[in-house]
Amino acid sequence: MRILLASLTSFIFLSGCTLLPGLAMREPLQIQVNTQTVFVDSLRSIEEDGTYGPDRQTTPSLRAYSIAIPTERKITSLPKENTSLGMQFELVLTAEHAAMSAFSSQVISHARTGTNDAEILVFVHGFNTTFEHSINRLAQITHDIDLPGTPVLFDWPSSHNIISYSHDLDSSAFARDALVELLDSLSQKGASRIVLVGHSMGARLAIEAVRQMRIADNQRFFNRFGGLVMLAPDIDLDLFNIELQTLRGIDAPIIAYISHDDDLLRNFANTFNEGQPRLGSVEDVTMMQGQRVTLIDVAHVRDPDSWEHFPLASSLNMISSINAMRNPGLVTYALQAAKGEIGKAQITRFGQSVHVLLSQY
Repeated sequence: MRILLASLTSFIFLSGCTLLPGLAMREPLQIQVNTQTVFVDSLRSIEEDGTYGPDRQTTPSLRAYSIAIPTERKITSLPKENTSLGMQFELVLTAEHAAMSAFSSQVISHARTGTNDAEILVFVHGFNTTFEHSINRLAQITHDIDLPGTPVLFDWPSSHNIISYSHDLDSSAFARDALVELLDSLSQKGASRIVLVGHSMGARLAIEAVRQMRIADNQRFFNRFGGLVMLAPDIDLDLFNIELQTLRGIDAPIIAYISHDDDLLRNFANTFNEGQPRLGSVEDVTMMQGQRVTLIDVAHVRDPDSWEHFPLASSLNMISSINAMRNPGLVTYALQAAKGEIGKAQITRFGQSVHVLLSQY
C-alpha cells in the first residue's frame, strides 16, 4: 500500500452487453492504493496520443503498466461512470519494448522478484472488449484473488461493437500466431510455469494457440505449461471436441469454468451460431465424448448480482472460496473440486471427462 498523488481517469464503454469502465482525465486526488504490475502484448492500432485504437496491427505493442487500485473499493468491483474519484483505477505506462525478446525478459525478471520461480499467467480477453476494460479486469482478478504468477494481458483487437461478432471472431483468428509467439518467447526466456486463461471468445483463441503449439510439437512450451483455464468459453462443442483430440497426450490440465444459466452464451448461440450449444453453458458431460477435460459449473455458487458470463471475477463467493485454499489458483481449485475436496458438489464422470456442479457453500 502507498499514497499516490494521481490524475485518475474514467470513461464509459460497452463490453459484453454491460456498461463497464475505462479511463478519462480527472483532477489530482490523494488516495490510498495498492499497485499491480500488468504486462501487455497488444495487436490494437496505436493512436497519435499513444492510446489504443480499434483497428488491427500486425506488429505487437509490448508494454508494462503499473495500475493503482483503491484500497477502499469493494472486492469484485470495477469503476463505473458514477463511481467517486477515489474508486477509480489509474494506469501508468512504465516500460515499452520494440522486441518480443526484451519484453519477455522483463516479464521473467519481474516474475523472479523475491523468488526463484518465474510463473506467468497469460490472460486472453473476450468479445466486444476494449483495452481499458481488459487490463482493468485482469488487474482486478489478480488483485482480488491470490493467484500465483505475473499477469500478462494478450490484447487482441476486438472491435468493441456488440453487432461485430463475426469481425471479432476474425480478429481473434488474426491474433493466433502472435499469441503463439508470446507463449514460445516466455518459454524460451525461462518461465518456470505458464498458465493460459481465456475468457469467452478469448478461450477459443487460447485453445487454438495451444493446439498450434501441439501440432508444432513445441516441447519447450509444454514442459512449462501449467494448464489451460477457460472462463465462460464461447466455443462450439463440436469444434472443442476436435481440438481436444489434437491435445491428447499433454500433461497439463484442461479446465473450463462454466455456468449452465449463462444467458449471454445461450442468446448468442441462437443469434449468431444457429442455436449450436456453447461449451460455457453445457450441462451434459457426455457431450465431451469422454475426453480429458474438467468442467466446473458455478451457476449455484455465484452471487445473485454477479455477472453470469464472468462469475469467477464478479462473485465474492467464488473469490472467497478460492482464496481460502492453502495454495490458491484457478487450476488447483478445479482439480480439488473434481476430487470432491471443495465444499458440496455433484460430480459426474464420463470417460476422462469430469463435470462438477458446485453447490452453495
